[in-house]
Amino acid sequence: MKYFIFLAFSIMLLNCKSNKGTGVDGATAAVVKSVEEQYILSNQKNMSDSLVQVHRNAAMPILEHRLKTTTVKSVTGLDKDIWHFEAILKGSDITFGENLKGAWIDFGDDATYKYGSFGDTFGGGKYHYDVDKGSLIMIDNDKRIKAQEFQPLLTNDALVFVGISTYGDNNTQAKLLRNTALPIKPEPKPVY
Repeated sequence: MKYFIFLAFSIMLLNCKSNKGTGVDGATAAVVKSVEEQYILSNQKNMSDSLVQVHRNAAMPILEHRLKTTTVKSVTGLDKDIWHFEAILKGSDITFGENLKGAWIDFGDDATYKYGSFGDTFGGGKYHYDVDKGSLIMIDNDKRIKAQEFQPLLTNDALVFVGISTYGDNNTQAKLLRNTALPIKPEPKPVY
């Protein structure tokens, strides 16, 4: 009997150690960022998941059609270098300076983009910039993030996104500056 109790206790102890850091079903628990933490330009704080999907489903065929029918595959003004966020206005809330946490976005010449914070990449997606209409449509690879459409205003090394109402971004503006490298995380300040 002592041997049986010792064996049962040992099995329970081993089982507890092997399940450390796993969910209820035994799968490894992954840290998933909220949409707002992952994508600084997100503008869907009070939007239902079903409306996010409606926007994505409406935008995807438009993006695919534009990518197939466009003759210009690359917009060097947009896809040259990396864009660092300087300020974001959503409604009456403005975010700038250290609160942007080194946010950046990089548009590729292959109609894809990626974004992140300092040296970390958090996500990406597909885009199309219509030079004639002056509109930029973006669809993230993360299905939790809605489609977005902006009117980009590009001058020299500055870029301003002005939100268009198509997917509810007319309350959003962002200012970005061109840079050749990712933002560098500042050294922590010593406490005296």
